[in-house]
Amino acid sequence: MHVDVIVVGSGIAGLTAAAYVARSEHSVAVFEKQPTLGGYVGSFEKEGFSYDQGIRSIESSGIVFPMMKQLGLKLEFVKSIVSLGIGTQMMYVDGPQSIERYEAMLCDAFASDRDDVGRIMGEIRKIMGYMDILYGIDNPLFLDMKSDPKYLLKTFLPWFAKYVRIMPKIAKLNDPVVGYLRKFTSNEQLIDIISQHFFKDTPTFFALSYFGLYLDYNYPMGGMKTVVHAMERYITEHGGIFYTEHAIEHIDVQSHTVTDRHGLNHTYGKLIWAADVKKLYDTVNYDGITNHTLRHNLVQRRTFLADKHGSDSIYSLFLAVDVPVEQFASKCSAHCFYTPDTQGISSITGDIAAKIASGSVDVPVEEGKRQLLRWLEQYFSHTTYEISFPAMRDPKLAPPGKTGMIISMLFDYAIAKYAADTQWYAEFKEFCDTTILGVLERALFPSLSEHIIDRFSASPVSMERITGNLEGAITGWAFTNKPFPAVNNLKHIMKATDTPIPGVYQAGQWTFGPAGLPISVMTGRMAADKVIKALK
Repeated sequence: MHVDVIVVGSGIAGLTAAAYVARSEHSVAVFEKQPTLGGYVGSFEKEGFSYDQGIRSIESSGIVFPMMKQLGLKLEFVKSIVSLGIGTQMMYVDGPQSIERYEAMLCDAFASDRDDVGRIMGEIRKIMGYMDILYGIDNPLFLDMKSDPKYLLKTFLPWFAKYVRIMPKIAKLNDPVVGYLRKFTSNEQLIDIISQHFFKDTPTFFALSYFGLYLDYNYPMGGMKTVVHAMERYITEHGGIFYTEHAIEHIDVQSHTVTDRHGLNHTYGKLIWAADVKKLYDTVNYDGITNHTLRHNLVQRRTFLADKHGSDSIYSLFLAVDVPVEQFASKCSAHCFYTPDTQGISSITGDIAAKIASGSVDVPVEEGKRQLLRWLEQYFSHTTYEISFPAMRDPKLAPPGKTGMIISMLFDYAIAKYAADTQWYAEFKEFCDTTILGVLERALFPSLSEHIIDRFSASPVSMERITGNLEGAITGWAFTNKPFPAVNNLKHIMKATDTPIPGVYQAGQWTFGPAGLPISVMTGRMAADKVIKALK
């Protein structure tokens, strides 16, 4: 089979790229290793309950909704109100004034550090102001300004002048957030509460802008799968083809041929790789490259990426309970970030997790297991939980009088892999599940375990196996990688989709940092535009 464009990966970046290629009337085929499309955007059903498999809400950031509008995708969304909780306190982020309540909650939790809280909130307000400008209009990439010169003159150009002024200020906020917060407080617990639900070494601008982004959270009626289904339908209606359970195993870059897991060959004009970038360079057939310079450059790139790590993954506990959703709504919103106490993860004792992460465990398996279980008990007591209730947004997503809930927290892939490699993975997961339940029963949802109908969980090892993403990463590369293996400056984002492989472009969370849904959509569009231009 020959097509103009092959897209590898059907996450939101791959679907976006394929949609715009199909829109341009070029032939396109999407190859996906899993039976279903969507990657981290999607949902699944189990015994009448709907669960989101990746992201819990959608932030448009001036990108996602304009993309849907441009493609004519008509979906119903509701606002996804975020609540933030510490111990017995809970506040709702339902408007710009919510920041005052957040400050009050922090001041109450850290009464002796009120001045520090005030200084930090000043920084958050400043960054929220930058965000108002950055996302003040729909992203120009998804607008046809040639057909609307008034918009260009009256809206875009005034916005662009502001954008140019703030970009140098944003660029100065690229240092890790924890170090930045230490300029304003010496209280590590306060720093934990503000920052511990972000990835290690997350840039300051990305982390401290999130309070403003919470106001942009939305949820599609019918669950996340409706977004995937709408894009799949659009691509199919415009001539696109999908090949699920067809992982690409080899790429011959000279003959523009890919070989899938079934041994079938497919030729392409251009290729967009919207999957784990390490796998791209592992898939290339180096022996078939006769251009020595090209082969050398690609081998160098593969070697450079070999020791790079994915960002933190998550551990997710999925519950079906015989409790009406209204009872949970009296405790928190449909999308909640909750920290059981103010101690924070910096208070955890023991170095076993650090040793596992660095590959330097120096004790027998049973002793390592004992130390890790103790560490995990502390971690689950002090970490920040992301809790979501699909049926609180759309009652049809759970049976009447019952609720499905998803409880997640950041989790190091190396820890789950250690348990798997040392042959006690099932026990590890059972311990995690029961410990998480115990913490939340004591802190937020009394007697929760008595109402469980169904319970299952996914660790970073599960995430890696299901999605194919390195180490189960959910936002691409870890910020701890030195040097960072992707573009990480907005000024250079147009280069994010380029690769050293002729005719091959990239899109998605592995192409830019920090990454997320909007960046994945944006790079999908950028890659499609470059391919379309190259095919003319």
